[in-house]
Amino acid sequence: MLAMPAPTDGGGTGQTAPPPDAAPEMCDAVSLATVADAGAAACFECVANRCMAQLTACSTDCACAPAFGCVEQMTTAGSLNTGYSACPSAVDAFMNGDPGLTMLNNCASKSCHAPCFGGANGGGDGGAGD
Repeated sequence: MLAMPAPTDGGGTGQTAPPPDAAPEMCDAVSLATVADAGAAACFECVANRCMAQLTACSTDCACAPAFGCVEQMTTAGSLNTGYSACPSAVDAFMNGDPGLTMLNNCASKSCHAPCFGGANGGGDGGAGD
């Protein structure tokens, strides 16, 4: 007859189950208010005004809020892409399809293209005219 391993060896035979209170992680709302001295303050003011629903959704998303907060802090005038380049967590969240960050980025691209991606304040060649 084969001897069963003792339950104290850590390997066990499936004797432990995850705790029943392992609920999905909930995040507190994070303030994503426009930083007045941000390098791309015009971009984030536009996002706050034109993408309010997406910004609100992002503020309670555990991946979106810290990622977009980093992007806001690290973006230089003329291109939101500089913020993404400086924030690997934002790139990871975006590439992994985080819905909050995706919707917020889509709104910024459509509603705030000039101040967020060039064509305003001398930033980039993405805008026609001024």
